[in-house]
Amino acid sequence: KQKSWRSLIILTTRWLSRLSGLIKAKLWLPEFDHELPVCCTSNATLITANGSDVSFTYNDSLLGLYGVPSVSGNSLIFAPTNFSASSTVSSPYDFINSSVVVTINSLSSPINKVSLLELGNYTKIGGSAEVAATGTLIMTDLTNTLTSVSNIIPTAASFVTTAFPNPVGNWDAKANGDLLNSFSVLASINNILGTQKLQASDYALINKLSVSLTATVSAVPLPQAVWLFGIGLMGLLSLSKRKHLL
Repeated sequence: KQKSWRSLIILTTRWLSRLSGLIKAKLWLPEFDHELPVCCTSNATLITANGSDVSFTYNDSLLGLYGVPSVSGNSLIFAPTNFSASSTVSSPYDFINSSVVVTINSLSSPINKVSLLELGNYTKIGGSAEVAATGTLIMTDLTNTLTSVSNIIPTAASFVTTAFPNPVGNWDAKANGDLLNSFSVLASINNILGTQKLQASDYALINKLSVSLTATVSAVPLPQAVWLFGIGLMGLLSLSKRKHLL
């Protein structure tokens, strides 16, 4: 029995060794002799763009209807090309929404305010036609762990009835929030556009064309040494002028 067990172990070891050699030589299951696809990969990338005093970080795969932004000064500017709602004969009501999240980090001074400005155009023809632009700006102060919500409110002059020969009007909406010495802010922009019309002959359309997210940083106070140097320099100039006059 011991010899039988010993022989079986030897045979098994030899078989496993041969099997290992076949796998290494790619002779085992040749129909799978190719690189296997990588599972669950993601093409998402975190993009960071620097402004004058702050940086903006966002996920380029989660931009929704906003499109790829650009940076100017301390503003991150989106220029949507397909962010619109319209009411037709077959669909008298239309609502569309999209959101984007941006992390704002200070490069120098604390951030004391974040503001949002949205611009667009619209057409509202007929007594039953209506358009709307609304949403929220949610700011999470990552430095002080505080969250605030501001409504995106169109200005009073927006959405008056349009008519030919000028059927297109312009609208703008704003939101902002104050911060206290924050060096990192998570800003979530949530937008909704809507239209409605109750009469078949009426027409309603609204487009969002620009979204600007702007950070305002605190002014950096001059150190006390600089003030003393300035005062001393003025004193020396005054004394030099007095000696010159004498």
